[in-house]
Amino acid sequence: MFNLTNTAKIVVPALALLATGSVSPATLR
Repeated sequence: MFNLTNTAKIVVPALALLATGSVSPATLR
């Protein structure tokens, strides 16, 4: 079955990494 808790544990860090990866280069520039 679809486990929302386990999915959140994977999706949240992934989104955080994507956000950091997209924001950092712009900030450095």
